[in-house]
Amino acid sequence: NTRVGFLSASRVIPVASWNAGHSISGIFTTYSVDAMLEEIKEARNLCDLLIVYVHWGVEFEERPATYQINMAKAYIEAGADMVIGSHPHVVQGIEYYLGKPIIYSLGNFIFGNTIKEGMLLKADYTKEDNLLLSLIPFTSPGFQLQKMEIQQKSSFFQYIEDISYGVEVDYKGVIREK
Repeated sequence: NTRVGFLSASRVIPVASWNAGHSISGIFTTYSVDAMLEEIKEARNLCDLLIVYVHWGVEFEERPATYQINMAKAYIEAGADMVIGSHPHVVQGIEYYLGKPIIYSLGNFIFGNTIKEGMLLKADYTKEDNLLLSLIPFTSPGFQLQKMEIQQKSSFFQYIEDISYGVEVDYKGVIREK
């Protein structure tokens, strides 16, 4: 009985003609926050849990760019319950803003052989409007996704804490706001 809404956009688009318009299909872009803020406000009334997924960031940077931080916070203020990002080809930090999680980049799922690790995000939603988040880290040698070994997980979770903002990641990958 929970209605989950997803909004997705890109801030990295190679060709402007790919942009969606009022009378043309394409990719919804978010170089300016205005259109996404309108969509969030409209979608907020249609669902119990609203997740915004954004293709953004600077490739190979482990910390989010200032625009990512500002946009994510604006999306939360507009009504998003969680913001998840991708594109930089590496994992980026996590933070909570107004009690809502922002995962700046999950890293690569499968994209080339240069990035050897990434993470999946597990989100459990409770009736009390709580999100319990946990990370499932993986390696991808030779394009073969494999769960990390226990020893690797420990250092990976510590790394995520180090590049994040006010979060703890326990030995099972559960994320908590400090």
